[in-house]
Amino acid sequence: MVIQETKETPAILYIDLHLIHEVTTPQAFQSLRDKGLSVRDPKKVLATMDHSTPTLPVNSIADLDIVAEKGPLIK
Repeated sequence: MVIQETKETPAILYIDLHLIHEVTTPQAFQSLRDKGLSVRDPKKVLATMDHSTPTLPVNSIADLDIVAEKGPLIK
């Protein structure tokens, strides 16, 4: 669904599925929280670990900063 732009309102494009990844997602969610906003429909968000996927189990990663950063996406 697309709502056309008018002089008073911006154009709106409905997105039915959000594909997110681990690199910029934490910052994006923090930005939403900082603005007092939330994800409209969390059930339509699919997260993938595609930039720093470990080949070992997460509990064996030596760099705990990586675990702390990626942890919120692991559920």
